[in-house]
Amino acid sequence: MKVAIPVWQERVSPVFDASRSLRLISLDNEGREFERQMVDVQVVYSSQRVTLLMDLEADVLICGAISAPLASMIASTGIQLIPFVAGEVEAVLAAFRRGELPSPAYMMPGCSGYRRRYRRGCNWK
Repeated sequence: MKVAIPVWQERVSPVFDASRSLRLISLDNEGREFERQMVDVQVVYSSQRVTLLMDLEADVLICGAISAPLASMIASTGIQLIPFVAGEVEAVLAAFRRGELPSPAYMMPGCSGYRRRYRRGCNWK
């Protein structure tokens, strides 16, 4: 499994659409990390970000805020999207590996109502 997390100063980048780097972590079937790389994602168009995630063979994208059109494009590829996540990348990755994402403990401020489907605020399901 490959997990992609946009990074800004060792934290989950606050806005995926504008992020500049992506950490790609490869996990084996037991959830152990066996490879890690940083990828430059300074591309202009949302469709290029989707293509890049597909080219990297990402299975999961854990990110902060994301625009609805980009979220829809990513979801249509079969990549699991876990948006509106905040925190240090290592802590977020550890929570994911433990099966604890999504979780209110890692939601962006103001996103406590994340279970509401595309209503006001930070919605993702």
